[in-house]
Amino acid sequence: DKTKDAADKTKKAPEIEGLTYESTMDLTYATEFDVYYYKDGYKVTFKYPDGSSNYINIGPSKKGSTSKLEINGYTWENASVSCNNGVTANIEDTKIAVNNVTKDSVCTVNLTMLPTVTMTASNGRVGAPVSKTLPHLGDSLTFTVTANSYYQTSGATVSCTNGSTISLSGNTVTVSNITKNDTCRVNMAPQTYNVTLSVVNGSGNTTKGIKYGSTGTFTVSAYSDYTTSGARVSCNGGASGSISGNTVTIRNVNKAQTCTVTMTLAKPIGEYWIANTDGYIREYTSSGTLVKTTNGSSL
Repeated sequence: DKTKDAADKTKKAPEIEGLTYESTMDLTYATEFDVYYYKDGYKVTFKYPDGSSNYINIGPSKKGSTSKLEINGYTWENASVSCNNGVTANIEDTKIAVNNVTKDSVCTVNLTMLPTVTMTASNGRVGAPVSKTLPHLGDSLTFTVTANSYYQTSGATVSCTNGSTISLSGNTVTVSNITKNDTCRVNMAPQTYNVTLSVVNGSGNTTKGIKYGSTGTFTVSAYSDYTTSGARVSCNGGASGSISGNTVTIRNVNKAQTCTVTMTLAKPIGEYWIANTDGYIREYTSSGTLVKTTNGSSL
């Protein structure tokens, strides 16, 4: 009887607590009994905030548990679990326990995201990524920084705005004791260049370190018959210099170099002779500049 066979194939399988119906065996010649296939219990899937998941099968007891997964960037502190289909869940020391499972269900695990640290640098660069999330509570984060031209990591200052501990060694910045989102900063130190001052017709020869972006001052004095008034200052490495009284100021230093201060004569020191052709006495400076002409016949 084909009608009876079709009815047998569509006959609803009996519900068995803790088991899930899957299919019915095709019994073409057997009419006295039916064979049903069931899977072992109900499937409970646990979904985590990073997109990962795991599942367990629950048997007739309607309850079970699974180990807590450690998810990078999240903490179980203040976590919670919510399930559909009336399933209840509790977070225990190392596991999640579920109860009242009567059908396939999904439980969503709500974790707290761990703090993120953003690194910045003045007069320098931070290697990507500049923001990092703490993998686990108690971990530290490291960043790589590079100083711009004329600056250096040696002597740089570091700070964080939200209480994290920060240290710098070479080009590596380490941030620890992170309890909340934080922004940290490295202020690169300007490089220091040696400037040697050389004084012509005076004293004050010395060498001094001058930081990039800063100015340096030197004290000089002129020898007898010379003066600082009108003295010239020149540098062989591109820096600029000026003199006021006995103070020489050097600016715009971006390399080691020598700056020379040349004092000026306080009064001309001449050489005298009588020209054979016209009988005049002429007074010259030591550099050969004519200062004065006097008629020899008037002397």
